[in-house]
This record gives sequence, structure tokens and C-alpha cells, in this order.
Amino acid sequence: MLSTTLTKEKHVYATILAVAADEPLLRAQKTSLEREHASMILSLAHKADFVASLRLLDTGLAGDVSGVLRVTRRGGTPQEAESDVEEQDLLYHVSGDGGVKVFERGR
Repeated sequence: MLSTTLTKEKHVYATILAVAADEPLLRAQKTSLEREHASMILSLAHKADFVASLRLLDTGLAGDVSGVLRVTRRGGTPQEAESDVEEQDLLYHVSGDGGVKVFERGR
């Protein structure tokens, strides 16, 4: 999968991948499939210009907030480097009809 993605990205401007990267999937690597999965996720994260990740609230469920959307630049990008990506944590709420609202803390 990783080699196919890397081969195809030479021909496109941007590639967006959605992958399951839950902490339990990356920590407990008992089988070769789990090891390959963790290796692919880490390789993609190191190669990415930025990573957007979703997680639930640390404090539990809330009626008006479903979780946190975290956007980070790749680890090798210096803070001073020009980048269109602003690192930040945003809150999101998924409503009953499937709509999603993204907002900053305190708004």
C-alpha cells in the first residue's frame, strides 16, 4: 500500500489519506499485519506536510462537543519555515443529522 501511494503521488499535486491510527493499533504489535500497519502509519506521518487527527475529549462526553481536531505540521518542518498550515486544536461537534461543526475553544 505504501509503495503504491508513493508511486502515485509523483503524478498528483496532493494526496489525502484517511487511516486508522488509534494508539492501541500502534502499540500492541503482535502479528506481522499489525507491525506492517504501524510501519505504514509512521512512514506516512513522517512524509506528510501536515497531519489532522481526531480524538474524543479527555474529560469524557459533552453535549455540545464531540471531540478535538488537532492539526500539526510534520516533525521535520522548522517552526520558522513558511507553511500554509497553522498548528492548532479545534473542537468539533457531530449533530444527530450527521452535520459537523468545527470551532475554536471558547466560541
